[in-house]
Parts: sequence; structure tokens; C-alpha cells
Amino acid sequence: MTSSPYVPTLAAKELDTDQSGAVKRFLRDYNQAANPLWWSAMDQSENDPRPLDVVIHDRDGEVIGGLLATTAMRWVRLNIMSVHEDHRGRGLGTAMLVCAETEAVRRGCRYAYVDTMDYQAPEFYRRNGYK
Repeated sequence: MTSSPYVPTLAAKELDTDQSGAVKRFLRDYNQAANPLWWSAMDQSENDPRPLDVVIHDRDGEVIGGLLATTAMRWVRLNIMSVHEDHRGRGLGTAMLVCAETEAVRRGCRYAYVDTMDYQAPEFYRRNGYK
């Protein structure tokens, strides 16, 4: 009698904590084996993510724009950037981006990461050198 080959079960579903932990562990173990120097550096506190936030106020001190980012391991990650609709088109977004990039470079960053939706600002980032 021959047994049929094992076929894994595949299902799209929400994972519980143990299941998602297992998936994360598989990737972490692989990454640690593939790049031990990077993982060793991750354990050093000077490489912990640090906030890098930029804010713009109007003449009355009201916030009219801001950029929320983090820096770690020679990377800056731009998480959120927005300018109040009454103040758009005046170069404030570019000014905040330049300010954040300058500080990121001062902190030793060489790379940047940003994601945006197609209805948000992809052309803005392209105009500013992002791909």
C-alpha cells in the first residue's frame, strides 16, 4: 500500500498570537543566520529607533504641518507627513522633508524609507528624489 504525499493546509485567516509568533520567529531565525553582524548591532541601545519629528506653526502658534519619522541603523523611516489644506502648495512639505533629511544625515542615516498611497503624495516624493 502506498501513502499519498503530504499536502499542507493553506488558509487565509487571522492568526492567533502563537501562530503569528511562529511566523515571525521563522523569519527572525533566518535573518539572524544570514546576517549576524546586523543582528548583533540591533542589540546595542544606540541603534534603538529614535523619533525624528518636524512641526510647522503659523504666526499664531497653531500647528499647520508636521512630519513624524524614526531613525535607526542608518535608516530614516518617514511615517506620516501632512500639511493643513489651507497651507498646501507653498513648499512647506518640501521644507519639512529637507529638515528631516538633514537631521537624519546628522544622525548617520544613509537610507530613507517612505510609503504613500496613490491618492496621497507619490508625485511629491518623486519630485524630491524618492523612487
